[in-house]
Amino acid sequence: MDFQVTPLEPGLPGMPADNAGFRPSPGGLSKTPFWKMKKFRYGIIGVVLLAVIIFLITGNPFSQSNVDLKLEGPQEIAAGELATYKVHYENKNKSALVNAKLIFFYPDDAVVIKDDRVALSNNTSVDLGKI
Repeated sequence: MDFQVTPLEPGLPGMPADNAGFRPSPGGLSKTPFWKMKKFRYGIIGVVLLAVIIFLITGNPFSQSNVDLKLEGPQEIAAGELATYKVHYENKNKSALVNAKLIFFYPDDAVVIKDDRVALSNNTSVDLGKI
């Protein structure tokens, strides 16, 4: 049984037309590291640009103008009068406020009553938690 073996020539089916991804070296062909290939670099640049564009379009997930705060109560009270205030708040942002807190500051000569007792300080803090 006789047969003949011939080497493949570039351009034949199954053979690359050029040595894409390879460069000549003294010891023969050596594979170029992927990070040095142009397609890889362009891909990374494209992904970074896409991320920047998405961030600029969607913007910051928090805006102070998307937090509503309303205070209901009398504008003025007479000395010795008891006043009650209601606070309404709403966070319309995509991201939640964590450890939210309201702090009320009263005038120095005000008498603050909290839990049927006279408060010792001229401010009151209310923890809202996550809103």
